[in-house]
Amino acid sequence: MPPRAPEPLWERYLAELAQHGTKRKCAERVGLTWRAIIKRLDEDVEFRERVDFAMELCADGFEEMLVAPDLGKSQVVGLIVRLKALRPQQYIERQVSMAVNVSADLAVSPEDAKALLASLVRDMQPRTVRMLTEGARAG
Repeated sequence: MPPRAPEPLWERYLAELAQHGTKRKCAERVGLTWRAIIKRLDEDVEFRERVDFAMELCADGFEEMLVAPDLGKSQVVGLIVRLKALRPQQYIERQVSMAVNVSADLAVSPEDAKALLASLVRDMQPRTVRMLTEGARAG
């Protein structure tokens, strides 16, 4: 088994990741192989947590860039696309269509069903809730 790369190389990788957020490209920039990254992520919980933290720092940086006064329209679109990938819950499209089919033969308690529905509608916009509520009353 080949020896692990020197620790300063891993620190450089995490710094690159916090700035750019592109795991493979950052590995390439500092001289690490993608295979080495995957291996360490699989074996080292602390490193995995540090990678997650670096990705959060990257997303924070993208959010800060969004409020820069001199940001061009094409840059805004690119940043939002990246933020959708990094933080989908916060940057999800608001025009989402959802279909749910539930088999009648499932043994689901009312509490579990309510929890499932709550998790599905947690991030709905108020106008969507109004539309669903008014539609239910009309039917």
